[in-house]
Amino acid sequence: MPKITLQPSEERLIQTSGLFLSILDADGGFKLENPKIGVISGSAGRQYQIKDISEMLFVNSGVSAVNIEYEVDDAAHVGVRFEF
Repeated sequence: MPKITLQPSEERLIQTSGLFLSILDADGGFKLENPKIGVISGSAGRQYQIKDISEMLFVNSGVSAVNIEYEVDDAAHVGVRFEF
């Protein structure tokens, strides 16, 4: 699973070619942005159905670095799922 660290005020564009984006772990709050869904809050344990969304902007608007582990996949994981 990919892991990224977002420094304060950092934004990173992630390719999301699968059907689901799962946030497996995160040690702080961050935002996810895409013109099709707007701005949503990201946190550990969330899963988003992202059909027809090819990229997602991860944004850390906080004052501390945030470590995020995520997965993009065509299969849903057990847990909470949010659809857009």
